[in-house]
Amino acid sequence: ETILYFSAAGTLTDRKQVADKWVLKGCVQLHVLYATDARTGDTCTIGYEVPFSTIVDLEGLDDGCASDVRLELLSVQVQLRSGESGTVFGAEIRGAVCVTALRTQTVQLVTDAYDAACELNVETETLALPVPAAPLEHSVLAKGTVDCGAGVEVLDAWAEVRSVTGTYRDGTLALSGKVCTAVLFRNAEGAADYREALLDFEDSAPCAADGEWTLRAQVDRIAYRVTGSAIEMRADVTVASPAMAMQSCTVLRSMTPDPQRPKAQDASCALILYYAAGGERLWDIARQYNTTEAAIRAENELTGDVIEQAGMLLIPIV
Repeated sequence: ETILYFSAAGTLTDRKQVADKWVLKGCVQLHVLYATDARTGDTCTIGYEVPFSTIVDLEGLDDGCASDVRLELLSVQVQLRSGESGTVFGAEIRGAVCVTALRTQTVQLVTDAYDAACELNVETETLALPVPAAPLEHSVLAKGTVDCGAGVEVLDAWAEVRSVTGTYRDGTLALSGKVCTAVLFRNAEGAADYREALLDFEDSAPCAADGEWTLRAQVDRIAYRVTGSAIEMRADVTVASPAMAMQSCTVLRSMTPDPQRPKAQDASCALILYYAAGGERLWDIARQYNTTEAAIRAENELTGDVIEQAGMLLIPIV
């Protein structure tokens, strides 16, 4: 007789990338809570799976691109309609598929500079740069209890994600967030009642890139169990991210030598003996002694930019 509540969640079940386009298939899970008798308050729930398929044209898309595909439901409307066999549900669901394609390009950024003769005046700028990363799709569990009193009968329960954050720590992404869960129930007196509660979740997922992640999350399934005067709630949540992260990088915008601040030069020697630790960069050593990487590399017959093993180096003064 009356629709009390409805919700929808969309998932992509199949995706195929071909030249200049994505071929996508998915489904929308529709959930409806309705009253079968408004006078007695009797209710019922029903669920539908609505399949869909679509093609997204994207000029220039090929196997060399890393792509992020995202489904977003824009609006959901459910109404009662008159059908041949009686009253039926009519649903109209509007959604959008958003595709972002990334092509990796290597660029040279100047992040450090020095002058062997004098100090430099430098101006810096912080850039936010996208870096490719494996897309994240991780399942987490949020659970908690809702106090409802004794002798309750659950009519329906639903949940939605209120927040999700991710922090990079040593090769993993620490995930945390909150899920708002709601329960409609009949209390011991037979009257309909309603409660809400926030459920917390924490987990970690492997992550190869540090940076700022744009995370999205949705509740895939909710389960409940009546225990005494409370209802135990469990929500299965999927946390996803695009195939890129944003990294901050400080670069040099300009640099000019300052003759008023000359560096002290030691003219008493042409070489300095330096014990280098494994993993040290030639750039850092050259900067410390106001020489060049090329000079250190030639003097010590080195080929790389990093000292592989600890040992003595000859530092030429140029």
